[in-house]
Amino acid sequence: MDRVLRIANPGTLNVGDNVLHRGQVADAYHNDACTYSIRHFNQRMASDSKVGIDQFPVGDGLSICRVKREKYILYLIHLILTEGT
Repeated sequence: MDRVLRIANPGTLNVGDNVLHRGQVADAYHNDACTYSIRHFNQRMASDSKVGIDQFPVGDGLSICRVKREKYILYLIHLILTEGT
């Protein structure tokens, strides 16, 4: 994710799918690699002051992140698809 943010222009959108992972990201007892990765993604985006994030409980969770400081009109959509186990 850091590489994506490094090359992203202000205004870049990042759309993450399956960010709730069947609710397992909120359950401390689920620590498999997939759940851990999604939890890390959510925490990383929420704590980054350069990114605005909204999450929606649609399907298995949808996250839309925007790189702040809108300066350019060009938008890049980077899809992150995570397969559940």
